[in-house]
Amino acid sequence: MERLLSHLNYLKLHVPFYMERNHRATSIAELPIMTKDMIRKQYGEFFSNEFAEVKDRLVEFVQNPAIQKDRTDNELYFSEDIIVEETTGTSGVPFRCAKTKPERAVLSLGIWKQRRQVDREVSPGNLFQFNHIGKDADKLDIYNYDPENLLKIYGKVKDANARWLHTPPSTIQHHVVSLQKNNIQLDLPKLKVIECNGEYLRPETKKILEEYFNVQVVNQYGTIETWTIGLSCACGNLHINENVYVELVDDDNNPITKPLVTGRLLLTALSNRLLPFTRYLSGDYGYFNEDTCGCGNPGPTFTILEGREINLIKGCKEKLYGNVFFHQMVRRVLRERQIPGLEYIQVIQSNLDHFNVYTNYFDEVEVFMELFASAACLCMERDVAFQHNILSESEIVRKQREKPNVFICRC
Repeated sequence: MERLLSHLNYLKLHVPFYMERNHRATSIAELPIMTKDMIRKQYGEFFSNEFAEVKDRLVEFVQNPAIQKDRTDNELYFSEDIIVEETTGTSGVPFRCAKTKPERAVLSLGIWKQRRQVDREVSPGNLFQFNHIGKDADKLDIYNYDPENLLKIYGKVKDANARWLHTPPSTIQHHVVSLQKNNIQLDLPKLKVIECNGEYLRPETKKILEEYFNVQVVNQYGTIETWTIGLSCACGNLHINENVYVELVDDDNNPITKPLVTGRLLLTALSNRLLPFTRYLSGDYGYFNEDTCGCGNPGPTFTILEGREINLIKGCKEKLYGNVFFHQMVRRVLRERQIPGLEYIQVIQSNLDHFNVYTNYFDEVEVFMELFASAACLCMERDVAFQHNILSESEIVRKQREKPNVFICRC
């Protein structure tokens, strides 16, 4: 609570958007909810005046679409001391934020504290990263699932004596599928933990990784804006990171404090000064857990749900998360009729009554699509159009480098 009060005082003294508002606020709950669009439209109001010497140039920098990333994961280098980070843009448009190197050091320390609660022997020297590798991103092609390439990659993992592997879950699941198809079992005796990050960790993916690698799989949930929000323990619960204050609100922005009640996540980044995030709407849904975690860590825990606001299907009577719903439709079709060959699918809602479906080509793809569309219309209780589009192998490879959203709403 002391850090939260310090954060509120900082806003009152240095951040234009809050200078007037914060004088009247007696608690964080009285401050307005922040969104990407609010910040994007008035960056100057949210960057701290404490950095007045560079503020105007920095605002111009983040607002300039001509400035692009240079072979890095998500970073643009504004200066020696300030790094601009860019989201993947799954909500429609990439969003840019900025942190100082000291801020990033504090955030990094926060996640390392949590990692060592899981495994006392983990260190920067034995953690091998598949993502968030900055200017070294071109040294590993983790999206090339050819067995020969994968053997080279995991040869490097083995040579590095990696104890932890930091990776997007869907990507390493593709690795496992390719390796198993070719009857390849990796020998990684030092590997103890796979830390999944960057996208939702599905239970079935977690099980596949645990069984193939025979290691503990943990979930690191976070955002580009705040970095780590929570890390899961051996019990599978996400423990809130010390650098983030988490709130939940319902669809009418009323606070949710009771456990097991689903709401929208609001994030306050307690260590960000250059561009503070306060009551920031992440777009994710979750709930606070009821009981103290059995791992021994007494801190609060929460559960993140699959599906974001951009994954809500519009026009339905009930709230349907497209990622979950269309996964269910695929499983339903394949359970009723054994149709081999589906390797990729994505559904994009262009308007209330029209959906574009993108898949790879396979022998019975037309039969699959007919059953898929029929099942979806029946379960949504709506008569909508599904337009099918077949992607080439190169198009699928490109899409697999993006966040693996089975469904995105674009209307």
